[in-house]
Formats: sequence, C-alpha cells, structure tokens
Amino acid sequence: MALKKISFCISFYLLVSTGGMRAQARSLFDIEVARVKVGNLVTEKIQKDSLTFYIFTSEVDAWLIVRVRVSHLIVCVYKKDKLIRADIHSVINKEKYVSHVEWKQDHYEYDCATYKYHKSGTLFEDIHFSVVKMYFEEPLEQQKIFTENYGVFSQLQRLKPSTYRLEVEKNKNTFYYNSSGLQRVDMETPLLHYSIRRKKT
Repeated sequence: MALKKISFCISFYLLVSTGGMRAQARSLFDIEVARVKVGNLVTEKIQKDSLTFYIFTSEVDAWLIVRVRVSHLIVCVYKKDKLIRADIHSVINKEKYVSHVEWKQDHYEYDCATYKYHKSGTLFEDIHFSVVKMYFEEPLEQQKIFTENYGVFSQLQRLKPSTYRLEVEKNKNTFYYNSSGLQRVDMETPLLHYSIRRKKT
C-alpha cells in the first residue's frame, strides 16, 4: 500500500513538471535557520474542472549538531471545497515516511507517519481547510485547520490582524500575511525550528 501511495504522489508530480498540467499559481520560498538559507520550497496550485491540486516540493540541507537532510513531496486534491485525497512522501536523513488521507464515500481513512509520529484511523468530519491552503489564502473565517501529515484538526489562533498560530502536537507554527499573501511561516518541529520566507520578486 505504501508503494502505491508513493507512486501516485510521484507520478502526479512528474505529470505536472513535464507539462501535462500547468500551474495557475506558483510561489517560491526560502527555508532558513537563524536567517541562514538552508533550503527551498515551491508551492503550486492547479485547477482542473471541479478539482484543485496543491503541490509542495521542498529540500533542506542544514548543519546543526549533525547534518540534517529533509525532502518533502506533497500532493493534495480538493473537489470544489472539500479535501478528497492527500499524499505526503518525506525523506529525513534517508529515513522514508509516507502519509495518506483519502475520502471513502462517507468518511476519511488516514495513515500518517512522520518523524517520531504515527497515527491511523477514520474521520467522519468533512475537511474544507487544511494546512496546504494556508500557503495560498489567508484563513480569515477558519477556526480549525486539518494537518495532512498528522491526520488531526488543530485549533487556529488569530494573534493579530493577518497573523495566525497553529499548534500541532505541541509545536507552534506562526503564519504571517499581508495584502500580497503569505509572507513567512515560523515552524517548530521535533527535528528543528526554521522559517519559510517568500522570495522577493
């Protein structure tokens, strides 16, 4: 099953990157630790009939106490305003992790694995706003956000206008917006703390 999920994720990314589908929105971000660039993030949004595809690709190579190499490939699919599938393929220092969320007639089935975390089960509440959407639109009316790689809803706290905090598994992630969209995310993870900063154009 894990190989099938990875195959879907990679095959879809290759379809997009080789010209089979064109992104309607594309943003570039630097990934920084202590204001030093350690990686890149590319986000893409594709509309195809009633489906919206969100694709994230990121690479990090950082020296902390030891060398940390992280890569992520995320493909999320919405039908109209409802999440119907999410696939995440991560590699952290050669260790591979796969997360999968999928709508099944009247419920979601999920199996989520990441660094020092695994959770699987079913969910009967519809998902209309997940973390991927926060990179493309400010969550003005949202009170909770679904985290695709953890398989849980998290409460969204509005700190001040255009600034939000999302706490996931005791890790606090802060999103900063302006009139041009998302500008920066300060991330906490069990592995490292870092910032995602929109590239200047």
